[in-house]
Amino acid sequence: MSAFFKLMSEEIRFKLTFILAHYGEACVSDLAEYVDSTVTTTSHHLQILKKNKVINSRREGKQIFYFIDNPKVIHFINVGLDFGQLP
Repeated sequence: MSAFFKLMSEEIRFKLTFILAHYGEACVSDLAEYVDSTVTTTSHHLQILKKNKVINSRREGKQIFYFIDNPKVIHFINVGLDFGQLP
């Protein structure tokens, strides 16, 4: 569990996971725009998330779409957001 928290402690990775949890799948160029980062940096963080099985991907032609297929990850993001809103 501590490895997961360490993984999510990087702000861009949390943002990417949040976006995918709430908006479904997206390609790297769209995600880079959403998190205000370069495609290279965003791609690097997506690969880390994928390597750690937080996200998955599928290819459609030349584009790769990233998504979350583990409901536990989505639940974690929602709990984290609720926790962050406590007084």
